[in-house]
Amino acid sequence: MKSVIVHAPQGSGKSLHAEEMRKHFRLDRVVEEFEALRANEIHATGELYLASMNPLQTCRAVNVKALGIRVIALKDALQQCSK
Repeated sequence: MKSVIVHAPQGSGKSLHAEEMRKHFRLDRVVEEFEALRANEIHATGELYLASMNPLQTCRAVNVKALGIRVIALKDALQQCSK
């Protein structure tokens, strides 16, 4: 499965719901602190990345778009999980 980045402000519950989202999106593992990763540590498949900022609004946008990683807000991800 393509990797997914879930973003929301710090303290909003990303880590609390990480396992539920990982299973829903059928990903292999959760990676916290997306912003701290180097470009070569970002993988196109199998990972749920947790970010405190929307990476499409940062210098990471080029890497994320090139890899085809889906970016979704926490509230939208949780809504999908509850369906």
